[in-house]
Formats: sequence, C-alpha cells, structure tokens
Amino acid sequence: MKAETRVSLLILVGLTLIAGTVVRAWDVSVNGRPASDSDSGMAVAVDPQTGSVFVAGQRQTSATESSFIIVKYSATGTKEWQHAVPGAAFSATGRAAVAVDRDGSVFAAGTIFNSDGEGDLVVLKVDGRKPKKRVLWTRTVDVFGATDAVNAMALTPDGGVAVAAIAFGGR
Repeated sequence: MKAETRVSLLILVGLTLIAGTVVRAWDVSVNGRPASDSDSGMAVAVDPQTGSVFVAGQRQTSATESSFIIVKYSATGTKEWQHAVPGAAFSATGRAAVAVDRDGSVFAAGTIFNSDGEGDLVVLKVDGRKPKKRVLWTRTVDVFGATDAVNAMALTPDGGVAVAAIAFGGR
C-alpha cells in the first residue's frame, strides 16, 4: 500500500457583508511544519475597535511536539505577530478559546501537552492593540491530574477571565 502524506493548514478567511452579499476580503494560512496534518485554528475573536483578528489553536512543531498558539492579523489579513506556548508532547485533542475585552486585551485559553502525555490548561493575556507582541501574563494549570481541555471562556466584569474545562482520562 502506498503511503499517503496529508498536509493541512490553519486557514483564515476574512469575509465582509456588502449590501446583503458576502464578499471574500482576504485569506491567509499558517503551517507549523510542512509535513504536518495537525495544525488547527480552534477559536477566533475580533477587536471591534481596530478590526484586528485573533486566532487561537494548536500548531504541530515536530512529529512528537505541538504548541498552543495565538496569532494576530490586521483587519486586512496581514499577520502582525504570533505567540506560541510550547508543549513537550503531541496530541490532536486540544481545544481553545479566545476573547477581546473593551480595552483591547486578548485572553486565550487552550491545552499544552507535557512529557507524560497529559494536557494542562494554559491561559494567557496579551495586549492586543500593540503592533508588537506583548504578553502580559501566562498561567499553566494542571486542574484535574488528567488531560484538561477548555470547554468555554468568558470575560468577567472586573477585567478577569473565567474558564470552564473538562478532563479526559486520568492517573
């Protein structure tokens, strides 16, 4: 049987509604490594003031490792920056969430995988209005002693973030 190579890309398409018709404004793609078939855009948020688009997901960086990523695109689709939180193992079971608050702060949550194959939650805050990447804080938490995955995320009135998670497996 002939071996098959699959390549998938994280593809983002900007669409605009003009006079009731959807018009394709731009599209971009990100590929963690050329032979990878496991790059995933899992969540997207738009800053209503600037039109910047933020994508959170997972990028396979080697045959055995992946990173949680967040990428900022301008309103016209130009990649402005990318931030990766590396994991020590690879798994395709990650999830992600992303949101932008009224001040332009971007909150993202996802899963990174450690060397024992279990996933931990990672939550970070980035200044989304700066042209250069500025990570304000990053927290990694092993909530359940198993693979922790984000189910939902919401911004709180006091400027914080609340994350709901689920655990798979266990020790």
